[in-house]
Amino acid sequence: MRFFSATPVVFCGMLAAVPAAAADGGLDATLWMQSGARIVAMVVFFGVIIAFLRYLYGPGGRLRPAEFGTGHIEARNRRKAEEAALRRALRKGEISSDEYLRRIGELDAK
Repeated sequence: MRFFSATPVVFCGMLAAVPAAAADGGLDATLWMQSGARIVAMVVFFGVIIAFLRYLYGPGGRLRPAEFGTGHIEARNRRKAEEAALRRALRKGEISSDEYLRRIGELDAK
């Protein structure tokens, strides 16, 4: 029974303290600053981890295998060479513009 009689006094006392602290900017400002500091700390923490992993495994990274993610480069260089050959043939008049467009379309379809 004593618990029930003491609880409203303590509860009312806590409620009375909150507006007084908020009025002088103490409670709300402190909570916002703590929350903001935590968010900034987490962003910095994860940013450092991301930067470190990028340094290790990113393009040209220390621990990245040489053949990792380079399969597309050979195909792109081959396509560029074929396009250049088609443009040269078009400029020399060896193929018509319709033939050029057809062959470029075939390259795009590959």
